Amino acid sequence: MKFKSGRAITEMSENVVSFLSRGGTPNPSKRLNPTKLQKARKAKAMTQTDLAKDIGLTRQAVSAYEQGAKLPEAETLRMIARVLDQPISYFVAPEREAFGPFSARTYRAFGAATKKRNEQCDVLTDWLSEIAAYLNVAVNFPDVQIPEVPSPSEGDGYSEEEIESAAESVRTSWGLGLGPIGNLTKLIESRGVFVGHLPVTAGKVNAFSYWSGTKPFIITGSDDTTAVRRRFDMAHELGHLVLHQGVGSEELEEKEVLKRVEAEANRFAGALLLPRLSYPNEVFSTRITNFIPLKERWKVAISAQIYRCADLGILTDHQVLSLRKQVSAKKWRTREPLDDAIQIEQPQMLKRATRIAIDGGVVDGLTVQSDLNLSSTIVGSILGLRPEEMQPSTIESGPTITLR
Repeated sequence: MKFKSGRAITEMSENVVSFLSRGGTPNPSKRLNPTKLQKARKAKAMTQTDLAKDIGLTRQAVSAYEQGAKLPEAETLRMIARVLDQPISYFVAPEREAFGPFSARTYRAFGAATKKRNEQCDVLTDWLSEIAAYLNVAVNFPDVQIPEVPSPSEGDGYSEEEIESAAESVRTSWGLGLGPIGNLTKLIESRGVFVGHLPVTAGKVNAFSYWSGTKPFIITGSDDTTAVRRRFDMAHELGHLVLHQGVGSEELEEKEVLKRVEAEANRFAGALLLPRLSYPNEVFSTRITNFIPLKERWKVAISAQIYRCADLGILTDHQVLSLRKQVSAKKWRTREPLDDAIQIEQPQMLKRATRIAIDGGVVDGLTVQSDLNLSSTIVGSILGLRPEEMQPSTIESGPTITLR
């Protein structure tokens, strides 16, 4: 990882552009990478028509660039880089490697209505995984500790008992006991799961997960949420990592399969956050207000607690219906008590790894960006770091202090 100054990066980018336009015959080693152009466009949630309009060309011209059938002129490449918010070096650099092949992303919807959003997420997760693999050379991330659970005993789906047992095996493996989980995000990261929050603009996405080689990832994307919903989303995606590692993209796009695996992940999340061996002992009343202190203790939404009580048979169908009507009457479906008091958990592992690598002198902010050939905006957003945080920590000059 060689240090490159900001000037060197600029000169490198300009040399690529001038070389592309020199003599009318681009150097094959510096040819535009069609796949990376397509990725950069999808990361901005743009169609070929959108990009063509912004750079003043036809959709057919953009299509030709993405197919590798035609190379853009130097000025056109500059315009493309500006519109797609990427350095020119990104478009001519080779693909970086992640940890390994990608599994299916566990999106909760597929089809025409979510295609652009899912494509944007695909690209952003590619980049996040590449950044994580890049940092893995400099730092030691926690070992992956995702317990293996048996396959379903009958058919393709897990029984309720099998899901409960899977959640209990996670608690046992991670030494959690039967009480509330404190910071779930920190816990998951400490078990080797990469957690990222991505700037998804093409539609709302609560969370999804996937594997890159042997490394698991959980991604959140929506800022319009609450702490307890984010925690349930995290537990839901952990359920996918535990239960559905072998499920393929084609299967998830089948409505019945997607419905089943989503229901299984929901059951797992409830079982993980509200264990059947302890939580029922604390449900003393069916009054809706009595679920508020339970929410404070377990950090689980009141609505999710009601579902859990129904799953475990703690409440009758009539009691569950009554509670849901009270939730509606109090307008708690979108906002519940304590939603403003409980803070949303933030992922820290990638951010901390970057800071350790920078402060340890292994890399610096400019090196990271030039090595990755991604815009500083994207890198900072994925890592959760402001531009000034991509520089080494400084200690003001003063008296010399030494150890005794």
